[in-house]
Amino acid sequence: NRSINLFPRWRPDGKAIAFTSYKDGNPDIHVLDLERNRAQVLSDRQGLNLAGGFSPDGTQIAATLSRGKDPNIFIIDLKSGDSKRATNEWGVESSPTFSPDGLNIAYVSDRSGNPAIYALELATGRTRRLTGRLGWCDSPSWSPTGEWIAFAGRANPKDRFDIFLVDVTGTRTIQLTHGEGSNEEPSW
Repeated sequence: NRSINLFPRWRPDGKAIAFTSYKDGNPDIHVLDLERNRAQVLSDRQGLNLAGGFSPDGTQIAATLSRGKDPNIFIIDLKSGDSKRATNEWGVESSPTFSPDGLNIAYVSDRSGNPAIYALELATGRTRRLTGRLGWCDSPSWSPTGEWIAFAGRANPKDRFDIFLVDVTGTRTIQLTHGEGSNEEPSW
């Protein structure tokens, strides 16, 4: 579409990709159906519309939308296009990704200063911070078993990004890379 396109996310069945495009001047979420080679706009309200991750069954997508003062996480139903606010916090909430069982979302928030990884239990709305000591965290990615979340982080503000793992309780963090360059956007 001869524009800037960001944040590609595969639907679990591999037949569609969601992404954010500046095609019409605003960062809007599009879904490209690969079988029909047709893209449709999913969210195009003024402000941020950033594609996050699909639900395990492929019927919903978690996204960052700036409806109101601060960007928050919303769950968008792909069939109806209806959206439901999942977070309502001060600060920027971004990079949402569903757990393999679809019951939780991991995401990034700067509500306590530097961006950290949080987990949201969808049924109760309970949120817990998973990363504490790191200066900057981004790009959470659930393990296939749902026991770990990989993410990019910086141990010190001047460091390059490295890849870390945190368990779902937030009690154990393991650094996987150690300054070999800038390591970002982990996936399983």
